[in-house]
Amino acid sequence: MGQFLAIGLICEAEVARVYMNNAKATVSDVIDEMQKSQDYDMSMYDVAEQSDIVKFTLKKEILQNNLYSFLREFYPFIYPDANSEYSENYQKIFDLLETDKFDECMNIAENRGNMAFRFDYYAEPQFIYVGKTFKNSIRIETKILNLYYGNGKIVTEGICDIERIFEYCIRRLFKDQPVAQSLRLYISG
Repeated sequence: MGQFLAIGLICEAEVARVYMNNAKATVSDVIDEMQKSQDYDMSMYDVAEQSDIVKFTLKKEILQNNLYSFLREFYPFIYPDANSEYSENYQKIFDLLETDKFDECMNIAENRGNMAFRFDYYAEPQFIYVGKTFKNSIRIETKILNLYYGNGKIVTEGICDIERIFEYCIRRLFKDQPVAQSLRLYISG
């Protein structure tokens, strides 16, 4: 099938305790490094510690209160053809959000039927590195609310730096939209 460039909102991020234990990292170490090297705005995430994982979840009130205004600005920029299939897909989301049906939107995302608004579980993991002398890698698995899925396959590997540059540019472009700070440009598939 291949891999594709995608843009989405990081709704959940998980770190397995086994990686943290191997790196001798605390939850605080992980949070600090996620902020520093991956540009997470950790104030937007709730932290839930479990025996085997630490889960970071985008606060529902942030997503719910900011999603509509962000998408109103984002979709026309990403999908400029008002007659495209994507426009029809995102208009359904606008219609639901305008009538305060946030949970219905999330159900659409879970069912993955809307090409412009669906959860993606195939994002490549992110890695952070912690430690004093030898930095150990810690893998971050994410659940992303996909808002754009590229039309062309990725034909190169190892483009992490360019992803971070594009993420920065997109976040700056939508700097007045708080939820845009959870955007991630990533490889999916």
